[in-house]
Amino acid sequence: MNTNPYTPPQVERGISLRRRAVASIVATVLLYPLIVLTSLYVTWGLVALQLGRAPIPYRDYPDGVAIAVLGGLTAILHLLAPIAVPLGFVFSVLFPFARLNTQSSIGLRIASLLAYTAICASVFIVLSYDPNRVEDWFWD
Repeated sequence: MNTNPYTPPQVERGISLRRRAVASIVATVLLYPLIVLTSLYVTWGLVALQLGRAPIPYRDYPDGVAIAVLGGLTAILHLLAPIAVPLGFVFSVLFPFARLNTQSSIGLRIASLLAYTAICASVFIVLSYDPNRVEDWFWD
């Protein structure tokens, strides 16, 4: 028997864990473009460490189990982007800044939508103006 009056009952603890799980999924979807960009650059960085120089697109094909696994995960993340990015726009309006079941104002929803748009735009700009052409190297 629990004699501590400050611990919540099991039902409330289960609901809290479910809310945290949903909030973490929403936060992951909202940060998805940054996760894809980070995985691209981590894969490229590992290959650069293996080769001892920056890999050149359409010429360098690295080997190794770690790079193959990370490359496969990065490819899956990159291929799921057409589903996750529009879902992120929806989640940024429905759950502003990954907050669940709160009475949020229209201003907070607009701020969340603008923040997500800024994240997507910054990822697009980084990939468009990358001098090392990481995305070209990855998909060759």
